[in-house]
Amino acid sequence: MESYELNYNYDYKYDLLDMTIKDNFKFKESVELDDGVILDFDENNRPISLEIISASKVLSTDKKNLINPTIEMFINVSDEKIHVEVIFAYELHNKSADISIEKDIVNDYNIPAMETTLVSS
Repeated sequence: MESYELNYNYDYKYDLLDMTIKDNFKFKESVELDDGVILDFDENNRPISLEIISASKVLSTDKKNLINPTIEMFINVSDEKIHVEVIFAYELHNKSADISIEKDIVNDYNIPAMETTLVSS
């Protein structure tokens, strides 16, 4: 399984969340997993970025919980589907809490089978 470190950016005003790998890459295509949830791949079919529009609504959480969470993203691609699971861990009243999201889409993009982990630093 490959693993990459993420840059994390949350725009509080526009409720836009973007997570992009720190490595160099050349963008190839975007796959919309759901309304406003977009996964990008590079020319080597490596997942490079996840964008969530209206993030607090999609994740059913308060915007403040998205300011500086710890992220773990798991991407599993098979011949049949693309599966993405993201866990956002944050502090709430001095206790650990987390939010997660899982999305599946049919692999009509000919992305080769793989397992990848992306994490924030």
